[in-house]
Amino acid sequence: IPEQLQDGLIYRVKEYISQNLEGDLNRETIAGQVFLNAAYLSRLFHKETGEKLSDYILRLRMERAKRLLKDSEKTISEVAASTGYSNLQHFSSQFKKKIGVSPRDFRLQIKRGDKS
Repeated sequence: IPEQLQDGLIYRVKEYISQNLEGDLNRETIAGQVFLNAAYLSRLFHKETGEKLSDYILRLRMERAKRLLKDSEKTISEVAASTGYSNLQHFSSQFKKKIGVSPRDFRLQIKRGDKS
């Protein structure tokens, strides 16, 4: 695939991901949006961005989760659902693994920080 087309594909993939973070994002679904084989899309995405597709999705989901925990009154369950997690425990463990604290503790730290 020519480089200009690759850039456009990666842009479309990133747009699709950011617009569908609350949904079930898997490489097959994403690949279908740009009419590519899923394994090829994964390799191309990694080659072009330096980041695995799954890591990119996780990073965006955690960035959104942090923003929602900080700037909204949504419950942690609602934040989980808004970032594509139907299982609260799975969301909490992914958040803690990536951010270093639980979603609840993250929100408490933010609230304490805002008061001082």
